[in-house]
Amino acid sequence: MAAGEPSQEKEVSVGAGVRFSLHDRAEHFYHGETPFILDGFILGLCLRGSEEIRVNGKTYSVVPGTVVLLSPNQLVEHGGASEDLERHTVAMSLELVLEFPSPVDIEILSMARTMPVVRASAEEMDGLTVYYRFLEKQYASETGVYRVETL
Repeated sequence: MAAGEPSQEKEVSVGAGVRFSLHDRAEHFYHGETPFILDGFILGLCLRGSEEIRVNGKTYSVVPGTVVLLSPNQLVEHGGASEDLERHTVAMSLELVLEFPSPVDIEILSMARTMPVVRASAEEMDGLTVYYRFLEKQYASETGVYRVETL
């Protein structure tokens, strides 16, 4: 956005009727339009490349080994991204999160609002990637035992 241009904020849904989705590029969820205000959660794992995002006016560099957790009502702007950007992204609606049988961890949500981009160790990234692959496999399977839970 050029200096002096008015901000055109957009309320962004995880998707029309979408409660849960997996994708390797977050643009899938907001169709490349920025800035936007998210009405769900996006969890991203940067595997390769880099990008810049602004969350509530603060700029963050997303590089390999970083985890991005965007929560509802945050103003997000997508800056530039390298051509080799590779990441895993999970998006889910607030309604789905609130349906989980376990209590919502307020500490994690509070941390995500103040530190939406954090560095993870190689071991933590490996573990998160294993979880992502499991979700991806279950989400893709028509007969998967957990398919109903992931939709």
